[in-house]
Amino acid sequence: MTVVLLVVLAIALIGLVWFFFHALPRKKSVCHLETGELKSGKTYIAVRDLLYFYRKEMRLWKRGKTHRKPVIYSTIPIIIGRNWKEILSNWVAFRFDRKEYKRITRKMTPLQKCQVTMMNKYYIWSDVLTRDMILLREPIPDNILPMWLYDDVGASASQYSFNDPNVITQNINESWQCFEVAVRYFAHHNGGDRCKIRATEQRYSGLCINLRSRMGSCDVLSDFHRMWGFLPLFKVNCDRLSTCDDNLVQNVKESSTLEQRKQQTYYCGFLPYKKLSIKHYDSEAYEPTKHLGFSPSVSFSNWKDNPYGLKTTYCPDLRTTKEEMAELKARAKA
Repeated sequence: MTVVLLVVLAIALIGLVWFFFHALPRKKSVCHLETGELKSGKTYIAVRDLLYFYRKEMRLWKRGKTHRKPVIYSTIPIIIGRNWKEILSNWVAFRFDRKEYKRITRKMTPLQKCQVTMMNKYYIWSDVLTRDMILLREPIPDNILPMWLYDDVGASASQYSFNDPNVITQNINESWQCFEVAVRYFAHHNGGDRCKIRATEQRYSGLCINLRSRMGSCDVLSDFHRMWGFLPLFKVNCDRLSTCDDNLVQNVKESSTLEQRKQQTYYCGFLPYKKLSIKHYDSEAYEPTKHLGFSPSVSFSNWKDNPYGLKTTYCPDLRTTKEEMAELKARAKA
């Protein structure tokens, strides 16, 4: 019986190694777009990639190998990790707060639970990706290595924003403070190929063409699921699209036959169990907007101070205001 069990385990291990070996590697480009159906793992993959690059750069910064400190800016709340300095220096208070938090939130709905923010101080949070950063009104300091997560980017810069001066520009000498210029020169301004932009959108064509053609590559995700239903691993089918100028080079395969399904490319990786890991972000982060709608700004710079915890109503409004349009017209006449 023991021999049979060992053989089964060996076969399973070899199968997992083969599975990981044939998966797509992590995309290392500066700008990358994740698209796909609802609940297909777009945000999970984007956050996973940013955290990987953040931890890698943080190790270099702590060893003095680089002068740029990595900082994640995001449009949704992200917990980067535990604040061990705060936890260890206030160990008794931490244990009491954790016990009290579990007691208070035991019978709460997810939205009510998120609004109990007593544990926020024990975590390291991402900063807010603000409108001024996106439109180059607020320069990122030279000693910061920015990593952006723009969730549902098409909600603020859709294909219908093709003529908005805050989204695109015909000539940077006339209008350079816009989203397109921020993406075009992101690597020039922020540390070369080490800075990162990860964006998500449900439809590739939903994003303004001037922006999506600068993303370089795009993944169309589908069928995100836990391996075998119980393993701490995930698998998601991925059709990678490449862009060339303004034309989309389609390399999507129809997976209708058995042979084609075998050739389907995919991502895979670690998917921890909820009770044994940090919840880095909320997959239903926009739940409050069901009743409250969206807010174009926030009054804080760090998501730790967000009154909704891991949920939010924030969605940057990039549209040109009347005052900004008047300023642009005056500059054009001059």
